Amino acid sequence: MADWISTLEMEAQTRWNNQRKLLLLSQIPSFLRSQGVEIDQVLAGRPLMLALRYDGADRLALVQNPFHSAVWAALPKAIADAADPQNLFTRKIEAPISSENNSPSRVRFKPWFWAAFIKALEPDHKRWLTPDHFVDQPHAEVPPANAILLDTEYIANLNPEDIPNILMITNTIEKWAKSNGIELSPFELRDSESSGRESKKTSLSFESLDQDDLRRIVIPLDIVFKLLKKL
Repeated sequence: MADWISTLEMEAQTRWNNQRKLLLLSQIPSFLRSQGVEIDQVLAGRPLMLALRYDGADRLALVQNPFHSAVWAALPKAIADAADPQNLFTRKIEAPISSENNSPSRVRFKPWFWAAFIKALEPDHKRWLTPDHFVDQPHAEVPPANAILLDTEYIANLNPEDIPNILMITNTIEKWAKSNGIELSPFELRDSESSGRESKKTSLSFESLDQDDLRRIVIPLDIVFKLLKKL
């Protein structure tokens, strides 16, 4: 039973030493399965967090992301005890040197397509692109019809706490498209889609409020001035 803790401890240590990446709790089940661990047997009906705290109390520490309370990671105790959680979860990817004018200010691709190039891929899985979504499947499974394999060299494999570099990911996507002879326009956001999404969010923010609720809203003057300038 204790071997599964050793397996996690070694993986967490390797990720931290090699890439300063964390082993997230959400990644642990699939990782253990990839190592041949019978996860149902080691958990024995316990929640994963409880099992880690009980079986790995002396070797693993559970660290909560101070900026996203739902995100937890497992770290060797020696590392966790010496680290500030805010530093663990605020690692940013350095931008390549470029002029400010060449740096895109926003993502120009549809959310699902963008996510396909940044979301971490589980071990022993492949990522397939279809016309309107992506699918992660174990190597042995039959791929979806008319799907395109996204090679791992183009996947950034970011954790939820990582902040993607827009220019770097955009360049990777363009390189992928050029190498595979793929037209990117079907995957790009149209201006109408982007503005429509923003206006919808704004209108939905107030539609559910009654007059008494609206009277209680206080908006700072500097925000009012900014809004007036856009009219």
